[in-house]
Amino acid sequence: MAATLPLSSLHLLVPPLRLLTAAMWQVARHRNLKHYGMLEDFVSMVTEAVPQLLTDRQRSLLLLALRAKMILSDPPDVHAHLEKIRSIGAATLDNEVNRCCSSLLTLVNAQTQSPDVFRRLLQEAFDPTFDSALQSLVSDFLSQIEELFPIPDFRQVASCLDDAPSGVEDFCRWVTQRS
Repeated sequence: MAATLPLSSLHLLVPPLRLLTAAMWQVARHRNLKHYGMLEDFVSMVTEAVPQLLTDRQRSLLLLALRAKMILSDPPDVHAHLEKIRSIGAATLDNEVNRCCSSLLTLVNAQTQSPDVFRRLLQEAFDPTFDSALQSLVSDFLSQIEELFPIPDFRQVASCLDDAPSGVEDFCRWVTQRS
């Protein structure tokens, strides 16, 4: 597919879920921190709808890792970060995840005492190795979505239209109304 397609063409050619997963991948791949909140919401929404997509530990660690990166980009919003970290910890019984939450809470609380030390510690803890691991987690998550919701080819869709009593007629009427 040509990289120069306008977004309006992508909306037409690419199914919405595929377009959304591709956008979330771009956020992770380019480390676009200003959109990590949207990625975090996407992970939460999808894993609430389809809990078997990730284990409790995978989900919690992915959300915690995204939150940790957001703390780096927006340290002044301490209360929002603390609440999100606490909610991740409260949603799991996993001891390792709870230990990670406690450590991150301690680190965030330390910000009020020494912002410069806090920033340095966060940058050391969440280095390029961490970024690569986070990217890998996001990639695995998005791949699981694609496996769970494969895009049918035209023959499969035609078969679905055949199964609907007025499938083709309804679709043709819908297309006519949109033009």
